[in-house]
Amino acid sequence: MTFWGVLVSLRRILTPLLLSAVVLAATPAAGHAAAATWTKAATTVAVACGSSTLSQPANWYFPASTAPKALVYLQHGFSRSNANLEDLAGKYADAGFLVFAPTLPSSTAGNNCAVNNTGDNTAFLNNVAAWLGELTTATSNLAKSYTTAAGWPGAPGRRCRRVT
Repeated sequence: MTFWGVLVSLRRILTPLLLSAVVLAATPAAGHAAAATWTKAATTVAVACGSSTLSQPANWYFPASTAPKALVYLQHGFSRSNANLEDLAGKYADAGFLVFAPTLPSSTAGNNCAVNNTGDNTAFLNNVAAWLGELTTATSNLAKSYTTAAGWPGAPGRRCRRVT
């Protein structure tokens, strides 16, 4: 068989396969997930840093249900922000979870208030961990951030039951 004969044979085989792939890609799968049903509220959360307090950006993702299954805390890694977690946070919210995703500094100018350990950042990270330790305290920094976010349009009256 000549070179051109091989190309014609391949074309006869590949054309139907390619058309089938296009049709399959354009057809929604059975049980295809519905559009996102969550609400995002951008706010801030306070965290102690030495003798000062940082006001850090934080996103809250509210599920469609007014009774979320639990709170999910999503933390970005070094040199990232809460924006990098948008897709994952949305998936958790679609599954019925209330999601909290703060942005913490990745590096600092010597005050050790960062996600990465450029020095002794233990005190700062303990303050971050206190957000969850004080979860049920109405005056805690996490509760204040939640209250602000819950007041956004599309997210009123949301409550998270504590899962132990």
